Amino acid sequence: NSPKEARGKVMGGTPAHSATSGELDIYAAHCKVLRLLEADIAEPSNATYNGMTVPLHPRIVLSPKFATTFAEAEAKLAGKSAIHATQRSVLLLDGEDIVVESLKLDGALIVRAVPGARVVIKGAEVTNDGWDWVAIDEDQQDAPEVDRIRGFQVVRGEQQEFDFREPGEYTIEGVL
Repeated sequence: NSPKEARGKVMGGTPAHSATSGELDIYAAHCKVLRLLEADIAEPSNATYNGMTVPLHPRIVLSPKFATTFAEAEAKLAGKSAIHATQRSVLLLDGEDIVVESLKLDGALIVRAVPGARVVIKGAEVTNDGWDWVAIDEDQQDAPEVDRIRGFQVVRGEQQEFDFREPGEYTIEGVL
């Protein structure tokens, strides 16, 4: 739906089915998976994009390479509360053999791994300025169309990024 149609649906009490809600629903779903696995994921705050107040969860993306099922995600988290993520956190896990034993996240962390690269995240603490989801007006012509449709731009500040491009054994640990 267009932003205007989405606002009308929300005002009528039905789901927006818009670019805004669609993207944010992905984050919510991934947060829910982690919460069901007893990770400590902060609750959402409310944000307003394209005139719609929506829940803004931590921006967590579990790529299909990381896990496509609950059981796959469960196998990659080493028990209760393997992940602690604040509301403003951004987490991307993109690789088939990434395991999280313990992670405290307050900011942005991106972990990518090629097939054959085993990555273990243990005792890692990541704190940085992270990324911001900045509201923009759908009529803001200097913004890319995709951002106007979503109602926000992602402003990438600081992030910690690991990109393992060669097979092998890797560990991410310590204060980063």
